[in-house]
Amino acid sequence: MKVTLIAAALTGLTLTSAAFAGATGIDGVIGADWTGITPVRVNYDASAPTSNFGSPGSTSNVTGYNVYTRGDASYFYVGLQADSTTTGLDFANLYFSNGYGGNPATTSGIGFEVNNSRAFKPGVGGYYPYTTASSGIEFAVVPGTIEAAFPYTVFTANTVGVAAFTNTTDFIRLSLSQSFGYSVAGGTPSYGFERLGLLNLPEPTAAGLLAMLPVLALRRRKAC
Repeated sequence: MKVTLIAAALTGLTLTSAAFAGATGIDGVIGADWTGITPVRVNYDASAPTSNFGSPGSTSNVTGYNVYTRGDASYFYVGLQADSTTTGLDFANLYFSNGYGGNPATTSGIGFEVNNSRAFKPGVGGYYPYTTASSGIEFAVVPGTIEAAFPYTVFTANTVGVAAFTNTTDFIRLSLSQSFGYSVAGGTPSYGFERLGLLNLPEPTAAGLLAMLPVLALRRRKAC
């Protein structure tokens, strides 16, 4: 029985070994790694409002762009591709809602100035700088395209140390995007519950299975 339990755990370990891999495809290209992902559209409107955090819409006053989201065993990926590569505004401020108990937070729980490598609590002053080495967050920027990868631990364990952040337990949602300009896209009226992209957290990873092995063996010995 002990062998069966450990073998089962090791099988899970094999299936989730990608949890220890680095972020994939962060090269500033919306390429094959985004195959099959249908983007959310932000349309161009020269009269779109700016800094409209209280009433985010579905338009930008600088350029239209597509928002791609996907996930693997360890990362939440965001890809942003603008219609124009000549705006000179290749930056992204991304706001995420944390989910717990099957419900999202009513407001964004954490934000990132991607190009500046710093996080913040929306609506609260102060910034929390990070590095790839300290946080695992990666990004790439080329004219008209931005890609970023956020480890789930940023949301589940607040590894960037943002004050007053409530850890995510169920899902992560990209709620707002202020990218390629200062118009704010997102919000439920424009895009519905999933907003710009929602991912359920994956099942426990290989690290958790490894931690379980000694416990499984001990339980079996006690049963004998």
